[in-house]
Amino acid sequence: MALVLPVAAPAAPAAAIGQSTALGGGFDACAAPSTKVMKAWWSPSPYWWIGIYIGGNERACRQRNLTASWVRTTSSIGWGFEPLRVGAQMSSANGCSSIDFWNYISRDLSRAWGQGWYSAQQAVSEARDLGFGRGSIIYYDLEAYSTGKPGCVAAADNFVRGWVRGLHYQGYHAGVYGGSCGSDFNSLAHLGSGRVPDAINGAAWDGNPHTGDLPCVSSRFWVNSQRLKQYKGSHNETHGGYKLNIDSDCADGPIEDAHVVNDAGDGCSWSSSSSATSAAMPAPSSATTCAAGQLGLARLRTGLAGTTVYYTVVLRNRSSSPCRLAGYPGVQLRASRGLPMATHAQPGAAGLAQPAPGSAVELAPGAEASATLSFYSDSADPAACPPAQGFTLATGNGGGVVVPVPLDPCGGTVGVTPFVAGASPPG
Repeated sequence: MALVLPVAAPAAPAAAIGQSTALGGGFDACAAPSTKVMKAWWSPSPYWWIGIYIGGNERACRQRNLTASWVRTTSSIGWGFEPLRVGAQMSSANGCSSIDFWNYISRDLSRAWGQGWYSAQQAVSEARDLGFGRGSIIYYDLEAYSTGKPGCVAAADNFVRGWVRGLHYQGYHAGVYGGSCGSDFNSLAHLGSGRVPDAINGAAWDGNPHTGDLPCVSSRFWVNSQRLKQYKGSHNETHGGYKLNIDSDCADGPIEDAHVVNDAGDGCSWSSSSSATSAAMPAPSSATTCAAGQLGLARLRTGLAGTTVYYTVVLRNRSSSPCRLAGYPGVQLRASRGLPMATHAQPGAAGLAQPAPGSAVELAPGAEASATLSFYSDSADPAACPPAQGFTLATGNGGGVVVPVPLDPCGGTVGVTPFVAGASPPG
């Protein structure tokens, strides 16, 4: 009998909070705190985002607060999110762990793949219910297991293959959280094209926040702002009068956020590894992130290489006050009447060298900065490459610039570079 795998209904395209590449500290807790606590923690804590367990049959805590309303309210405060799912694990039941998980990954490779696919479909449904639509990233919590047993590694690898393929099929990005050494990330880096996780969160409780310092993970893998690190395990912290038991994390990689988090001072950057920590930190700037209304579209530069289209968006500070831009801009495609379309923004523009995302661009009044978008275009196939009437380039702090130019990115997928000073043309 053929194995029939469930497939979630297509995800609502306009529901996503919006994936962005974060550079800054976060935390995770077993259960999502109340919005009152999240508001109290926002200003005094050093954190910008929170890991939330959206589902899975091995989820340890009840999530009384975790609703779509909670996500909207917490996002409006300023928080970003790392959605996590914790389902079947390698277990003592299959000889692959010292821990007896009730729900375990099969050592039959085809079944393991199917379990990963099925978990991805469940994750899509759970994420959609909370307001994370297509283009979002979901991290699978794969706990440490017996990586010295080849059969266990093969089963875990096939499970992750199914997880990644299942999420990509639904238009989501796929991440994996696990022990930096105990979940064998190096093996996951060799799963084949389209099957390697888009990002990882490695747990290494060494107190070092730098995402470039992940023990047992080769420096050749997940290097383009694709890493999170859980650097401190369970401990209590008090901020704003409320105490929580948390794990501390750092990100130089994708989270779900309506805002662009960029705080190089947190020491999260992949390039800020321990070998470079003696470098002097730049003096703090008095300029704040460019707010809504401060920036205007100066000009748009275009380029074409085969079927790849490049747009360099040049922004000008048209206010009388200095401001700064940093990291990757958010991108939202727009249909007629300005309605949002499904958008899959990802770091890096095809064929272009990628600037370092941690470098802030200071904009004096009248100064310019730019970011380049790339996408594949095929006007002969409007079903696969739906036409958009323009896009919004989000700059953080509530800022954004509308670019009213027609475009037809296939699959709604757009690559984007970090902001740089001036107007660097595509090429």
